[in-house]
Amino acid sequence: MAEYTITLSESTYRSLIAAAQAKGVSPDDLIALNLTANAGLPQPSSEFPEDLIGSINSKAKPFNGSSVDEDDAFGQCVVEKMAKQGIHLP
Repeated sequence: MAEYTITLSESTYRSLIAAAQAKGVSPDDLIALNLTANAGLPQPSSEFPEDLIGSINSKAKPFNGSSVDEDDAFGQCVVEKMAKQGIHLP
């Protein structure tokens, strides 16, 4: 198998080493694991925020009368995050 050398900034190298040690793997394995885990999945893009326009219908009325629709995945995430902060819906 061929081996390659890459150049990293000092801070990136230290972050890589720390993350690898925290997971108990080598830096090489950590990179490979992350590449494999993300293979084939669509990656979020900050370059094209227009792709997100219309993904949430802000005019839709919630089914349960609260200000957040707990019946959809996004609404459920909002409710859980608010609960962690001590905010509970009536």
